[in-house]
Amino acid sequence: MRKLHRIKGFVRAYTVKGVRYSYGELAIKFPNRAKQIRDKTREIAKEMTVILVGKTVVQTIDNNKLIMIGFSSKNNKEFVRQAMLTLSGKYFTRKEMLGINRILSKAVYVPTSHLNKHKGEDDKTLWFTYKDSTRSGIWFKVKRDMSGGGRYYLYSLSDRI
Repeated sequence: MRKLHRIKGFVRAYTVKGVRYSYGELAIKFPNRAKQIRDKTREIAKEMTVILVGKTVVQTIDNNKLIMIGFSSKNNKEFVRQAMLTLSGKYFTRKEMLGINRILSKAVYVPTSHLNKHKGEDDKTLWFTYKDSTRSGIWFKVKRDMSGGGRYYLYSLSDRI
């Protein structure tokens, strides 16, 4: 398998003959390139889990209450999948994803309407949203796992709220 090179994120991985494609377009037009990106996604998620095991980030929520946000293998996979496949690698480099705890610690809490709170299939409830203070248009979603003692986890990433 050809090694994916990185220039400012994963630009080269998504570029073919000078044209940048979204992951969805690559999957249709260049399935081998899309497979390389999926492989890289799994590799980064595994690395994140090793690096972030036991680490937490302290953040504020409503009424200035402090919570500790942790990282789990399952949620890391989801985060990297969204960064690499859904958002087509536009916002984060590999190094930034592996140090996502530092980026999340600088994120700014966005007051969340608790009317939007919903219970997912995995017994996690969407609670809090944070806007990345170093980039424009990135939101981190944090979920509270009610089955796991009420712990908070980084759950997903989006470029729209």
